[in-house]
Amino acid sequence: MALPGESAWQRRPAMLSQFNLVVEAAYADAFHAALDTVRVGGQPLTFKRSDNGFFSLDFGQPNLHDQPDAVTIAGEPRPLASLGLETVEIEDRSGTTAYHVPEGVLAVYDPTLPPPANTTRPEVSVLEVAPTLLQTLGVDPRPTWPGPSCSPTCCPSDPPASRAATAHPDSQPQPSPSRSVDAPLVTRV
Repeated sequence: MALPGESAWQRRPAMLSQFNLVVEAAYADAFHAALDTVRVGGQPLTFKRSDNGFFSLDFGQPNLHDQPDAVTIAGEPRPLASLGLETVEIEDRSGTTAYHVPEGVLAVYDPTLPPPANTTRPEVSVLEVAPTLLQTLGVDPRPTWPGPSCSPTCCPSDPPASRAATAHPDSQPQPSPSRSVDAPLVTRV
């Protein structure tokens, strides 16, 4: 695609589903012109060009799994695999592209609770984090949220009834009366 080979470009870091690269100056204009002919799902490929041959290509188009001719270059259909592309189901049903690290650590600390009997580190869905934090604070998560609370897995017990509260669906979570707003609860490591 207007480049003689891999020696004419270098990949640069990017958050999925973007692809960043730097193209040698001698090929940057031709590469730009070739990108102008790329269509994904019938729409022009969105990309940005910056100084010094830097290009950022935006992928992540939804629902291409059943379109064998989803990508065209200069009007010609191209199989995804021939371009180094594939259809990937997004984990945890999120529509975002800020993919940094596949695993992370969330430490929950409450000095009023005894240490957990189980010291394993279970993997939980990111959809469980907000409901768990709210439940730990004694606030019911909105019923429309997709993830369950992982409180039984991550925390030694549910919050005491004296701290339980039910939030109105349109209200902001409020700190429970027995917890100091300044008390450390969550530390990202």
